Amino acid sequence: MPRIFQDDLKRRVTLPDHPRRIVCLCPSLTETLFALGAGHRVVGRTHYCVHPNPSVQSANTVGGTKDVNIASVVQLQPDLVIAEKEENVAEQIQCLAHTFPVCVFDVESIASALESIRKLGRISNTEVKAQKLASSIEAALSVRHSPTQRLRVIYLIWQKPYIAAGSRTYINDVLHYAGFENLCHCGESRYPKLNHEQIVAHAPDVLFLATEPFPFDESHACHLRDHFAPARVEIIDGEIMSWYGVRMTKLAPYLKQLNRLLSL
Repeated sequence: MPRIFQDDLKRRVTLPDHPRRIVCLCPSLTETLFALGAGHRVVGRTHYCVHPNPSVQSANTVGGTKDVNIASVVQLQPDLVIAEKEENVAEQIQCLAHTFPVCVFDVESIASALESIRKLGRISNTEVKAQKLASSIEAALSVRHSPTQRLRVIYLIWQKPYIAAGSRTYINDVLHYAGFENLCHCGESRYPKLNHEQIVAHAPDVLFLATEPFPFDESHACHLRDHFAPARVEIIDGEIMSWYGVRMTKLAPYLKQLNRLLSL
């Protein structure tokens, strides 16, 4: 029996009671669907949906998050399409919504991330498992391991140009939860572009280089340590810090380990 679901964009979407052919266009939500036991119903994914490997390879790829191949999605004939406001292009989502039920998620905080797990459970008919997963993450995050001092940080997600995580982002809320001061949390831009002079002017205590979406590694860190001293330059796991859903089970222990590292 069809159900009416209001997604995060306040759109009323008519859903099947038990969707059997799901196309998911957001990597963290694809991973979470598998964790909830709905992976065998995921028939389509983006090529960035790489977890859990190798199970996720059973689903067909339908392009990238920003360049979904609409024809490939149509060929799969899904009875549910799951998208994310930040990850996907609005025009492509609107195009798909003319033909298929499309639920759009919009996550900007830990609280909304936890709620997204519960909502994903409701629309995929895995509500009991989703509630259990969200509650376990919530319990783990209730024990804080903040640094001994409030470090001023910049979290870079890209280079050429440098792009940082700013206000109204899930990453910003995770940084705040961990006890850091995000120097880019002010202003209108959610992902501000920075040049070398602006980073120096901010005078961060720590410059985080995320491993995704740009694959920063230790070679980048070594190079930037020479440019931004005395700031510490540290590689940070971009998937743990920015992928909400089941990946959040790794968040509390990772932040505890990170704070221990920064206290040395």
